[in-house]
Amino acid sequence: SDSLRRQLTQLDSSFPDQYRTRNYTLGAQYAEYLKLDIGEQERLTVERIRALQSELSILSMHLYEQLRIGNHAEADVRLNRLYQMESYTRSQFEELNRLQLGKLRVVVDHISQWARQGLFAVFGLVAALVLIIGTATVALRRRILHPVRAVLQASNRVREGDLAVR
Repeated sequence: SDSLRRQLTQLDSSFPDQYRTRNYTLGAQYAEYLKLDIGEQERLTVERIRALQSELSILSMHLYEQLRIGNHAEADVRLNRLYQMESYTRSQFEELNRLQLGKLRVVVDHISQWARQGLFAVFGLVAALVLIIGTATVALRRRILHPVRAVLQASNRVREGDLAVR
């Protein structure tokens, strides 16, 4: 606060031009932001911030002019109004931040749900593969081992002397 007042008492004649340039740049950034695919509440909040920024700009230029002509009493009134508007502007930025975080939470929840579904699908595929491989193994084992057992039994019977085995 004292720092700001000190800066305001030592007027910089380039302030109006620098401020206009910054104000124009900020306005262009708002316009670009509003072109994005944003929700209605977010758009309204940005519009409120944009309107506040315009009002702050006008108030700042009036404050500068009052200081330039030496009307410090009126400058103090405008400075106090600037502080009030700063607080309201900060609350609007906090609201915008809250809205953006809400959108991010929705996206994160959606991605988490998608990941869970993908994980269940992978587990389902793995379980199906294990079942198919197990079934195929049992079937192959029966097809291969059944004839081998029959040959083994026949050879045991022949060894025991039963030559009628086929």
